[in-house]
Amino acid sequence: TPESIRAQFPTPDSSIKAQYPVSSFSIDPTGNNLVVGTVNGAVEIWDTSRSTKPRRIQLLSVRQSFLKRHRAMTFDERNTSKHAESSETAGKTSDNEPEDDATIRESNIHDDIALLAIGEEEFPHKHPTSKISQIYLPRHLTAQKCGFVTKQRNAEHGTTLLLWQTPNMFLEEAAKPTDRFKVTAMINVPLSAQCHPEVHYDGRRLLVF
Repeated sequence: TPESIRAQFPTPDSSIKAQYPVSSFSIDPTGNNLVVGTVNGAVEIWDTSRSTKPRRIQLLSVRQSFLKRHRAMTFDERNTSKHAESSETAGKTSDNEPEDDATIRESNIHDDIALLAIGEEEFPHKHPTSKISQIYLPRHLTAQKCGFVTKQRNAEHGTTLLLWQTPNMFLEEAAKPTDRFKVTAMINVPLSAQCHPEVHYDGRRLLVF
């Protein structure tokens, strides 16, 4: 009976309701951070340090992450092409300059992702809205100290792995729960005999086999 089944399990302290249907999740070793993957390619970061009152601190979209990065690259390329203009216009503000300071800062960050060339219409991630089928967190470090890896699979394009990290991760400053994650690397695993590759991430090395 339902009553006998409930009697075998403890009553939960609280529940979490994600914005979209959940397809995967992983919690870091401290138990204070929960990373949730959803069916439409979104990632949610939850603060679970207070078990009775968990709260979502970040909502990350794979598709929006790549769109923002493409706009930042386009803006950076436009500035480079205007560098040779006369000094009379050097102090003027471009009419096309975006007002988002975060996007401007992002254009100056070194990027290891093999993204599309400026001006091309092809999207670098072939299936950004595919469900997050798995999330990989190291067993000995928090997400803020080493980041995490998400896996998406598409029947036509294969598997895509994304490494998410924070800009302050490699600085001497102490990591904060509110540090925002962004995509710093992408690995495409094309279709092969093994549909679901094995992945291991220890915070410094990412192994795919």
